[in-house]
Amino acid sequence: MLTCIPQMLTPTILPWIVVRQVCLYGLLAVLCPASAAQAQYRFDSWTADNGLPQNSIHAIHQARDGYLWLATSDGLARFDGVRFTVFKRSNSPGIGGNRFTCLYEDHQGDLWIGTENGGVTRQRRGAFTTYTTEHGLPHNAIRGITGDKSGNLWVLSGDLLIQWHEASGRFLPADLSQPGFAFGSDAFGSLGGFWGVDKRHAQSRMQWRALACRRKDA
Repeated sequence: MLTCIPQMLTPTILPWIVVRQVCLYGLLAVLCPASAAQAQYRFDSWTADNGLPQNSIHAIHQARDGYLWLATSDGLARFDGVRFTVFKRSNSPGIGGNRFTCLYEDHQGDLWIGTENGGVTRQRRGAFTTYTTEHGLPHNAIRGITGDKSGNLWVLSGDLLIQWHEASGRFLPADLSQPGFAFGSDAFGSLGGFWGVDKRHAQSRMQWRALACRRKDA
């Protein structure tokens, strides 16, 4: 069976998600006609026997072109509704590792994929490029990727929050003078930025787009 593994969701965050889902379901019940509520749905399942590279799924994202992308422990899969196309280091130049952890599509339609220990892979116009510590990542273990309304790309590399700088083609560290940058696995991406629990102050934070970034040598 296809197994989905939620990444970096902690018990302290889960109640808020459940409340939000309950509110959403309640709103749909009010707005949708009774006939829609009685609609029948069919559930299908896919495994490695049907074309998946591996049965452990760490992230799923539907791109704006309609394709469904799945980050697995043994390759990146693209689903067109009928079959899977698998992208791995062995068949796709630019991919540095096969153990993928997270997915994010930016405002330009580029797909950013985190890996377990191989940095960040970017899929742009069908070509893959992988960025590692040689491109400014503090760690090659990527725990989360997200963006903000200004078009900035944020990456949780190890337990450090960093930002992609398109002009230089590198990742830059967040301003270390800002409080609360010691994140662990108890952080995850959202539409507005990263939610996380500061390991030093135990405070929940978001809206990282307001924070400044600087070069290491600044």
